[in-house]
Amino acid sequence: MLGPGNQKIGPLPIDQLVRNGLNTATLVWTEGMPQWKKAADVPAVAAALRAPAPAPQPPMPQPSPDPIPATQPAVKYRIYVNNQQYGPFTVDELISNGVTPSTLVWTEGMPGWAKAADVPQIAAKIRH
Repeated sequence: MLGPGNQKIGPLPIDQLVRNGLNTATLVWTEGMPQWKKAADVPAVAAALRAPAPAPQPPMPQPSPDPIPATQPAVKYRIYVNNQQYGPFTVDELISNGVTPSTLVWTEGMPGWAKAADVPQIAAKIRH
């Protein structure tokens, strides 16, 4: 299509030409046409210009926030003491049973055993 100042725009699909200002008086050309023509004189382009614009899609409904937060099951850790595994224990159970920063702990999702001081959920309770 020819844009402002006879600037050539395209080749682009018709819908993109419309977004770039294509109207019935705009000159258009495509392979196989001997010369530039008004968009109204090119059947496929004229039909696209007559077609109603697609209705805007309504926004996707957002889930309403739950008034009561769902409780998640407490994460349970195993400990490794004196070459023995014990547990599983919640963080509070670990603390009440005297876990130290150097106690090795593990739970599902961890790549391996780690010192309790290196596990943020446990370290936060040990320091308090």
